[in-house]
Amino acid sequence: MMVRAASLVLALGTLALLPPLPAAAGTPDPAAIRAGIDDLLTDPQAFDGLADLLELPPAPVLTGIPETPPFPEGPAPVMAQGKLQLALSQLAIHAGTNGHIALVRAQNGRDDAIFLQSGFTDLATLARAAADRGIDGITAEGQTVTLTRPLVIWMGAGLHLNPGDRLRLSGTDGTFLLNFGRLDSESATVETTGDSDFRPFLLTAGQGTLRLEGSRLNGLGFARSDAFGGIAILSRGLFRPDHPPLIRNATFTDTGLLFIEGSVGAWIEGNTFLAPRTGGLTLSATTAATVTGNLIHAAQGSAALRLRDGASGTRITGNLVLNSLRTGIMGEGNLTDTTLASNAIAGSGGVGLLLRRADCLRLSGNLVAANGAAGIKLVETARTTLARNAILHNSGSGLTLQTQPDTARTDLSANLLMSNRDGLSGAGLGPVTLEGDDLSGQLPRLFSGEFAQHLPAYLSARDTQGSTAFAISAPAGAAEPDPCP
Repeated sequence: MMVRAASLVLALGTLALLPPLPAAAGTPDPAAIRAGIDDLLTDPQAFDGLADLLELPPAPVLTGIPETPPFPEGPAPVMAQGKLQLALSQLAIHAGTNGHIALVRAQNGRDDAIFLQSGFTDLATLARAAADRGIDGITAEGQTVTLTRPLVIWMGAGLHLNPGDRLRLSGTDGTFLLNFGRLDSESATVETTGDSDFRPFLLTAGQGTLRLEGSRLNGLGFARSDAFGGIAILSRGLFRPDHPPLIRNATFTDTGLLFIEGSVGAWIEGNTFLAPRTGGLTLSATTAATVTGNLIHAAQGSAALRLRDGASGTRITGNLVLNSLRTGIMGEGNLTDTTLASNAIAGSGGVGLLLRRADCLRLSGNLVAANGAAGIKLVETARTTLARNAILHNSGSGLTLQTQPDTARTDLSANLLMSNRDGLSGAGLGPVTLEGDDLSGQLPRLFSGEFAQHLPAYLSARDTQGSTAFAISAPAGAAEPDPCP
């Protein structure tokens, strides 16, 4: 404690003696930055102007969008009305039995469901086939089809929602859609009807596939469950779907969560999440998922966008995550090879970007601003690079490092930190390098925590050498971590 106190006194004395840090060439006007952030919090379209002002790099152009096979034109649908328990037994294989009692209670004493056993069909043909078989629980009026019983799509069957179709799921009747086959929706609407505590949901599991393009999803999501929380895709088990999920240009309103687990190559692009009730998007144990160009606004729950359970190879680029109740973006649980580039994370009630237990992190060109706690917080993270990020006006530290492992190395370059509570804070630091970072707008609150003892050396290097490079070295004898792939 005495050593840290002495370091702090020395740091304060050094600050008093040295001239102010020079601003980097071209540092924009602080008042214009603050005004731009305020505009962004009320108008997402203001981001482009703010990014230009801050000279942030554009979002990278991504490739690898999955090709979805054409929807089959037949055979004709084969339908039946059977026991709901049959579907729940199959569901238990993929998602366990949690919540099943609540599903049964929501049926108001009925125990049946509608099964699309085979064949590939559109919504209108599905309703006609049900009527021809005398199956109740499904009615049609024009392009609007209302379900009052759960609908189950078996493996080897498929349903296509055409542009203008409207599928209404009755909450008062305990309706939901369970897909083990194929479900495609193009510019259609799936929505909840009825005033009930039960909220219908859309769940794809097993070898089932889901494609949503240009569609609207309203009012979905039952309780605080991942599987039943809104729209879920569970790709567990040995047998995988023949193509990854594609969710593009969809609008989610008053919906709990888009939850994707275990998929390979999921593509989530250009979607709008408006006030999601339990978080906008969660990726669990996914591989090579792409999340790009989405808007998540006013998310409730613990985080607007969440990675967990060993998600690897994730690319998160060009997204706007605004006004979240708690954390903006959260990642935890043995994450590897994660890229976050050219995102805006602003107005969160808590931390802007929180990453815990992760390796090979690349953070570049992100705007992290006006969050209620730290801008970026890295806990137990190993090899990490932060380049050309703008970390501004956060109520906590701009960047916090905690409990770094032996394999840790954190490299900062050309980042702008301004008007945060303090610039860099830490506890349990590993090696850290700074190269060309602009902290001129952060004075006098540059370093805190374990960073504070390095402040005199940092300031002296800037003053006597004119250098923008600074390093906190690893302990003597520590091994240099291998580079990330």
